[in-house]
Amino acid sequence: MELRQEGLGARLERFLDFEGRLTRLGFWRAWLAVQVFGVVGWALSIMATIAGGPLGALVLAPTVVFYAMALAACLVRRLHDRSRSGWRLIPLIGGPALARVAAAPLQDSHSPALASIGGVVAFLALVANLWALIEIGMQEGAPAENAFAAAAG
Repeated sequence: MELRQEGLGARLERFLDFEGRLTRLGFWRAWLAVQVFGVVGWALSIMATIAGGPLGALVLAPTVVFYAMALAACLVRRLHDRSRSGWRLIPLIGGPALARVAAAPLQDSHSPALASIGGVVAFLALVANLWALIEIGMQEGAPAENAFAAAAG
């Protein structure tokens, strides 16, 4: 067994790579690492804002950009493992997010009918999010080479 030593640049580049595939276990490992980075970055930006005022909030901008790109790369590579295009993220993630945004004002409405419609839309968004979790995080990947890359492993 050969152990590879990778520099920090190579590791960061791997987190931002939209090419190739990512197994289920690899996906959950990468997802967890991205989430830890997000929490640490958010905490550091809060501390920088407390210490430096509004200028300290500039720490948050690169953190958010790296977090979003790394999470998107992780999701796209996982979809590639499932023989799906990365463009599928738009309906899988974007659709429910837009539905929740649309449902919020309806749920706050004083009209019981509009509030009910908002509740139904929010519930459907939740169901869509659960399907996305199953599709991306729990389904097996394609066992053989597909249009996106050789079998992950």
